Amino acid sequence: MLGSPVRFRPDGCPGPTKDSVLDLDQAVAFNMLCQPVRSSSTEQYAFPRDELSPFRHQRALRVAERVAWRLRTGGLVAGRLKLTVGYADGSSTVRSRAMGEPTARTPPLARTARVLYGQLGLQRARVRSVALRASELRDAQGAAAQLTFDRAVEGVRVLEEVADRARAL
Repeated sequence: MLGSPVRFRPDGCPGPTKDSVLDLDQAVAFNMLCQPVRSSSTEQYAFPRDELSPFRHQRALRVAERVAWRLRTGGLVAGRLKLTVGYADGSSTVRSRAMGEPTARTPPLARTARVLYGQLGLQRARVRSVALRASELRDAQGAAAQLTFDRAVEGVRVLEEVADRARAL
């Protein structure tokens, strides 16, 4: 099988497919190296009662911090973010946006969540819940990261790493 192209399974991992023939050692090696990645990570905040305050709605967007933490601890990055706002009458509104680059960092995820909330244009809405879903997840080791000489950005990255280690204790 030297020189044959690598085939990909439906889950995106290289390995045996219906139309490829690999020996058992190759199949075992592929399965050990390529574990399936979760398809999304979701966090939700439910208000104790109907909430009218846009300020409290914005504070509920802190679920972005928990989403980012779960992504970082799982070694994943998100390519898309989806905001779902649930209302008192049982209806909901959904907004989604692709990230500029796949990330697991809190500031870009929180910024995108605020933009999505702003697109809703809510005025005096009786909100029951706010949910944030990170999707199009990939392995963080294969993701590119923008290099920067900005000390503030680097400081935020270091603080996130320290906070992650403290949460793990």
